[in-house]
This record gives sequence, C-alpha cells and structure tokens, in this order.
Amino acid sequence: MAWATPISKDVKPPVSSLMMVNVYVALALVSSLCIFTRSHLLVMAGCKTATILFEKMHECIFRASMSFFVSTPSGCILNRASTDQSTVDTRIFDLMGYLLFPAIELLGTIILMSRVAWPVFVIFIPSIIASLWYQQYYIDAARELQRLIGVCRAPVIQHFSESISGSNIIRCFEKEGQFISSISNLMDNLS
Repeated sequence: MAWATPISKDVKPPVSSLMMVNVYVALALVSSLCIFTRSHLLVMAGCKTATILFEKMHECIFRASMSFFVSTPSGCILNRASTDQSTVDTRIFDLMGYLLFPAIELLGTIILMSRVAWPVFVIFIPSIIASLWYQQYYIDAARELQRLIGVCRAPVIQHFSESISGSNIIRCFEKEGQFISSISNLMDNLS
C-alpha cells in the first residue's frame, strides 16, 4: 500500500483508488475460485474412492465361499464393512487435504530454503529420518488399536443384528428384558 501513497499532497498517486479496489476484488475472486476448485476436487476424489471401495467390497463378499460365512460371524462382517465405508465416506477427502496441502507447502519451503540457505539441510535430514522412524512406530500402534476396537465392537453388532432378526421370537417368549440387559452389558464392555 505504501507504493501507492503519494510523497506529498500535491503529487498525484501513481495508482488510483479504483484500480487498487479492482485488484483486491480480482484477487479475492481468484482466491475464492481456487478454494472452490480445491474443495470440489477433494469431494469428487472422496466420492470416487468410496464408490470403488463399496463395489470391490461387495464383490468380494458376494463371491466368498459359504465356509467364510459359516466361520465368520455376521457382526464381524457388518462391523468391518460399515466401519471401512464410513471412514472412506466421511474422512478420506479431509485426510487427503490434510496430507496434500501441507506437503505442497513443505516442498515449497524446502525448495526456497535450498536456494537461500542450503546448510539448513544439515538439520532437515536428521529431522526427516526421526519423523519417519516415529511415524512407523505410530502406524503399528494405530493399526493394533483399530484391530482391538473392531474386536470389541463385533459382539455388540452381532448381538444387535441377531436380536433384530429374531425379534418376533424374543417377544413371543417375553425375553425382551434379558436381551436388553445383555446388550447393555456388551455396550458397557465396549465403552
């Protein structure tokens, strides 16, 4: 803004106020268009990913042998399918954004630093190695926690699906209270 300010009151400014407003409006419009395009591309990529997962998952389930359904409880199948699909539907495009945009910023920073102060790479290289080592530890721990959550959630989903499919029989023998208390115990164990 200082470059557009005249040196004294008698001197005409090199750029008119209308020109500055037009430039700011153009910058705001271009920025809005870029943000809209970014959001649109992320949502489209997330929808495409969710559709591909859904189709492949159902193809695998429908082509599975009968022994798979005998040995695997329906609660485990429903839990895994619903959890994976829910994660892809709701979180994948956010996570892609959280990964891509900081990665682009980091790459730009590294390129700029390599041009201006290349000795900084002496710090970058050990930091990157330490980050990769910690990431490997975290990924293993996160996978194990997700597996444990799935194992704990499967009995609840299986009990719920079996209770729904047998609700007429449960009502016939007046065992609603027993099933409510058993699902409550399973929910307490889950939480």
